[in-house]
Amino acid sequence: SLHDFLREQTGIALRRSQTRISARRAQAKECQRLEIPNMSPLLCVRTLNHRDGESSPAEYSVSLTRADMIEFTMEH
Repeated sequence: SLHDFLREQTGIALRRSQTRISARRAQAKECQRLEIPNMSPLLCVRTLNHRDGESSPAEYSVSLTRADMIEFTMEH
């Protein structure tokens, strides 16, 4: 993963500070790329990561996933 590479090659360790999960309808371009019908449901996962010991964000990502082909497992 990118995080493993950064830690192993540069010593930079990232810490997940926020994960937001929401549902929405796919837009036309997303439907084409994901090969799904127009307006299909998607899960949108937004994550925010910081370097250990710092307050400024170091990474922000948005992932779109077909809602009919996903399983989330949360371990606590």
